[in-house]
Amino acid sequence: MEEQKQRKKVLEGSSVSLFCSAFSLCTSQPPTLTWSPLQNNSSQEQNQNSSFVSSHLNFTVTRLHHKLSITCTATYQLKNKEMTTENSLTLRVLYAPWKTSISVSPSGSVMWGSSVSLSCSSDGNPAVNYTWFRENGEQIETGPTFSITETNDTHSGLYYCRAQNKHGSQNSSVQLEVQCEYNFIISPQFLTSSHCNSSDNDAVMMVCLCEVRGRPVPKLEWRLNEQPVSQSGSLSIKEESVGVSGLRSILSMHRSHLSMSSPHLQCVSTNQLGSSTLLFNFVGRCSNSDF
Repeated sequence: MEEQKQRKKVLEGSSVSLFCSAFSLCTSQPPTLTWSPLQNNSSQEQNQNSSFVSSHLNFTVTRLHHKLSITCTATYQLKNKEMTTENSLTLRVLYAPWKTSISVSPSGSVMWGSSVSLSCSSDGNPAVNYTWFRENGEQIETGPTFSITETNDTHSGLYYCRAQNKHGSQNSSVQLEVQCEYNFIISPQFLTSSHCNSSDNDAVMMVCLCEVRGRPVPKLEWRLNEQPVSQSGSLSIKEESVGVSGLRSILSMHRSHLSMSSPHLQCVSTNQLGSSTLLFNFVGRCSNSDF
């Protein structure tokens, strides 16, 4: 048996049978065949005839076998010495990503206005591709690293990294919390996501969303034709936090509230630095502008 090295690609979970044979130099003392390293839960079949001996090694492949070199050694007992020859095979195991994880740099608290990088790592064969998502499912980046050059409260939340190759995928997540210095205060600022639309479920209902951020978190009030809007049977108001310094208010109302000539709706935001007003004008359809 000549010494040689081979490579074999196999898919994780498949059964592998390795075959090794050696010529018998002396029929009364055939060579001994041994496998190394010997695999757990493996089985061997030995065969012998007048001219050669052979051995089969059978086992199930896992990702732990990737790049493992398995050697079959033939040992001959000669008159005055022992002679060995061997044949090696290196397994190339194809497997889905695993051990996927995210690291944050710099580590520790993420302060408002600072930069931060998220790095994703995983082990898989063939090579792994990376995709980044926000918790709402929005895809934000591809590649092993996602960076934010200047953070604000909208960057707070859960981030997912998906490691993927043609054999499968695995996700990892990290919670990012952007924090403010205690003396960092901001006057109310409306976000461009503020808008009005007809309800998808009821054409006679109007849904208006007002979203603001500030430090401290501002308070929001709705006013219709200069009068404060309060909860009623045909009108509802729902508020929810956005990050660490934002607030979102959703107003649902019957179109009858807009039946007067040139109605206008205001969203008024206030914190200790002052107030700001967003006006929704209803002329055939909704539009908005800042005062």
